[in-house]
Amino acid sequence: MASLSSSSTLAEIRASYADNASYEEEGSVEKARAFLTACKLLVARLYTIEAADGAQVQREVRLIAEQESAARKWLQQVGGAVVPTSTTSPRAKHISLEDFR
Repeated sequence: MASLSSSSTLAEIRASYADNASYEEEGSVEKARAFLTACKLLVARLYTIEAADGAQVQREVRLIAEQESAARKWLQQVGGAVVPTSTTSPRAKHISLEDFR
């Protein structure tokens, strides 16, 4: 799998996003990590795109962020290395009450 970088085109990022979306059904930690990278870069690129329909871009960014979160949780469940989010440091610990009832 080719790795993405800041010089990757939007088409390359979208292709990696699509190619690695099957990480869960294939049980691939490598694909999940590549999917996370594609999500991060895709969100960053979409924020820089001037779009006539800003609401459409916001919906797409929100969907990608949800999928990134799901991939991160899946990695944790299968014992893949925990990848720190961009909003936390590697040493930070946090608790989620998301599914608490």
